[in-house]
Amino acid sequence: MKTTATLDPDGTSFTMARGAWANSYPLTDLPKWIAFYRRQAKLHPGQSSYADDIEALEGLKRQADNRRANGQEVRRDEGAPYSPRFSGGLPDT
Repeated sequence: MKTTATLDPDGTSFTMARGAWANSYPLTDLPKWIAFYRRQAKLHPGQSSYADDIEALEGLKRQADNRRANGQEVRRDEGAPYSPRFSGGLPDT
């Protein structure tokens, strides 16, 4: 199953999904999730799904960077209040 990572309409979060699983996270945490999945790939080299996760997250990072470079707003609300939809927790860094 292919992993997808999409910027949410609010511009402050993204959703990562694979099959029936999906979860949303603050956009400010994107670098932490990329680092987490890179570590997982090194620890478990036989798991090809980590490569899919990394590809999806890095693609989202490029998309957000391109939007910023083209003058399109990508909000990064550092002080956003807690939302239960961000239930995945932060990866260890």
